[in-house]
Amino acid sequence: MITVSILINGEPLFTRSAYRIEGSPGEICHYKCDDGSFIEHHYNAGAVSLAKKMLDTIDEKIYKKEQFIKQCEKHLKYLEAMRGIDNET
Repeated sequence: MITVSILINGEPLFTRSAYRIEGSPGEICHYKCDDGSFIEHHYNAGAVSLAKKMLDTIDEKIYKKEQFIKQCEKHLKYLEAMRGIDNET
């Protein structure tokens, strides 16, 4: 299994994992990514080449929507915590 992550300020921005489902060293191999997509990659081309192909499977538009939802949830929790503090005083 191979996992590629991009972190910004220690926070994961993108992550993609894949595992080889067919092929051996020295051959063209097939990988299945955690999002269900498939990649064909010659083993001898190396891990960096495979990592680039894996990152190409990420749809940034979907990612941005997911990140927006996470930020909203974070702000909502903060506001709820602040409301709890205000109710105590």
